[in-house]
Amino acid sequence: MKKRLNIVSFFILLVLSSCQEMSTEIVGVETTSEPEIGVIGYVSNRGVVAHVQKTQPPVSDNDAEKAIDDVSAGLYNQDDELLTTLQKHDALNYLSPDGFKPQYGEAYYLKISAPGFETITTGMQELLDLPGISKIEMEIESPNYLVEDSALYNLFGNPRRIKVDYYIDNSNNEITNYDDRRLYHYKGELYNYDQIKRKYTRFYEPLFFVNIGMGASAFLEEKPMISGFIRVKDHIYTDETISYEGETYQVIDRIDSLIIQTIHYSDDFVTFFDAVDDYMEKRYEPVSMVAEKMPSNVSNGVGFFGSVYISQREVAIPDVKEGYFEYEY
Repeated sequence: MKKRLNIVSFFILLVLSSCQEMSTEIVGVETTSEPEIGVIGYVSNRGVVAHVQKTQPPVSDNDAEKAIDDVSAGLYNQDDELLTTLQKHDALNYLSPDGFKPQYGEAYYLKISAPGFETITTGMQELLDLPGISKIEMEIESPNYLVEDSALYNLFGNPRRIKVDYYIDNSNNEITNYDDRRLYHYKGELYNYDQIKRKYTRFYEPLFFVNIGMGASAFLEEKPMISGFIRVKDHIYTDETISYEGETYQVIDRIDSLIIQTIHYSDDFVTFFDAVDDYMEKRYEPVSMVAEKMPSNVSNGVGFFGSVYISQREVAIPDVKEGYFEYEY
């Protein structure tokens, strides 16, 4: 069964708190509460992320006023020990520092404070421990591209077709939902492939940063083997150029390696986003209850702190014309 989380961004939950007083005048909605801290975040086996902003009225689209100054976000364990302070990544996102990895068997929560706001405390979450990618298959083919000038074919590196399949053993039905994504390494830098622009673009986030409200999440009933198919774009355009036959061409190179991630959410996190999705659909109905109660495990604020499991495998892309490669983990 497939279900899509139709969420424009994972920040939209942060409506001004549920059950607020509303004006009965036709001219619009009037709220009586002061803004609170809103947070949507997660602890994962690779790192911690917190998206922090001011709560917004349901009809507000004022992105400029979301950011909160001087935020302090601490990660604590079940013994109330401060383990690390999240570092500001951009105006709204705070991430655990490089090298910090949560430990299995531990439970975690966040305390977030800022001048002018009440300190919020999130619910506690344990790390998910789920099956990861157990097998990758890669097939490389060199099709006979039809070009008038064979020198151009060689100049641009003999483009190849690369097909990749990954597999996860879910015979115990431990995984109930998943997303996947793929990233690439080229000369030590991280890249994403933009399907719309049909080109590689730099990816500046750490590998544990997941925009958890975007894309699709598959809810599995019974699927003992999870698999995914990937077509790898063989070439990346560099900043260098080359002249040939009086024309200037952009130099093309090969991607070095493919990173495959599968992403799985705690069931309560899925319930939260399911409710957000339902809310966003209803708020466009003229008779909807736009101030209905949203799930939250945050005190003195709104939002949710969930748990995420990230399975990650990286495979080098061999510099061969043709071949079949299999990797087991």
